[in-house]
Amino acid sequence: MVHTSMADKEGNPQFLRTFEEEMSTERIPVQLRLGPMAPPPTVAPTKQTSPKVNGKRKPGRPPGKRTVQSSPKLIRAWLSLTQQERPMGPAPEALVNLKVADLLLLEENEWNLEAIRQILPFEEEKIRLLKPSLSGAPDKLMWLKSPTGEFTTKTGSEWINFCSRQNLPPSGIVVGALAPWILWQIWKARNSLIFSDKGASVAEVISKAIVAAREWNESQSKAPAVRRPQPARLQALEDCVRVRSDAAWNESMKVAGLGWIVKSTNRSSSFSAPMQFVGSPLIAEGLAMREAVSKCKELGLTRLRCESDCEQLVKALTSDSPLAELYSIVSDIKNVALSFEVVSFSWISREKNNDADSLAKQALVAELAIMNSPNFV
Repeated sequence: MVHTSMADKEGNPQFLRTFEEEMSTERIPVQLRLGPMAPPPTVAPTKQTSPKVNGKRKPGRPPGKRTVQSSPKLIRAWLSLTQQERPMGPAPEALVNLKVADLLLLEENEWNLEAIRQILPFEEEKIRLLKPSLSGAPDKLMWLKSPTGEFTTKTGSEWINFCSRQNLPPSGIVVGALAPWILWQIWKARNSLIFSDKGASVAEVISKAIVAAREWNESQSKAPAVRRPQPARLQALEDCVRVRSDAAWNESMKVAGLGWIVKSTNRSSSFSAPMQFVGSPLIAEGLAMREAVSKCKELGLTRLRCESDCEQLVKALTSDSPLAELYSIVSDIKNVALSFEVVSFSWISREKNNDADSLAKQALVAELAIMNSPNFV
């Protein structure tokens, strides 16, 4: 047994416990040294539920609480119907939740110029070129690569760019695109490899694609030319008032003159009106028709035959897929048309629409003269 000792400051020896005693103390169970342990407090079991997350959880991400900062409403592209345009820069904190609808006059569905000049003064012209629906047509997402605003597999931008590439010699394909035939042969080669265990080289795939494209072009050249179908002209309806509309448009000033004629058996009335901030001649034609049917409703007419020399407008009015830039205008025209007993829309030649065309041109010339005057603000 080994004893250890040490002296204090005054030199008196102090004996310590032996090594065995020290070790035996360490081995005493804690219950004997400290007494029995108190039982742990009981906690009622709770059902663990993951925090509710709005929307679908993206695959690969564990559930849990997340803070997602949504984009301000005014940052989304909405300033143009032909390309992606949006207000530049981050929105001020006070305007983060502002919507496009907040820039409209609620009762009239027209742009609130005071609000636009206060919030987006540099975008006033672009905003006013957009013609909102007067009847409150619902908002609609538009695919800008398609004239109708509808997205299909044929309107994907990558597919269009790929298929529109020019074919170079020695393919010998002058008409049409070679890309679809290459993709088709790649698909066939893939199936052959999987199901028949037969591979194909790149040269074989390209060669087969060229042969198939040539065969297709040769078969198409022998077919008779197909004439482009014209809009169906409806038969004249009895006791219907004939309404003809037309528009004249100035590209540099973005101004249009609208003209329309309402002709019944015993009477003919002529109307015209100018319109500023008009983005295209097609929009001008649509505005002229909208003004015409609105005037007929105001006059109390119930049976109308509306005619226009704009083929695109007539197609948009007689189909379920109007052009993107005419969406709000066509919605308004169809909404007004519900108030008539009988209404039809048909195409006429430009020669038959000379009277409405003259009215539109006169309205445009008069408006341009006013705008070019020194006193115009």
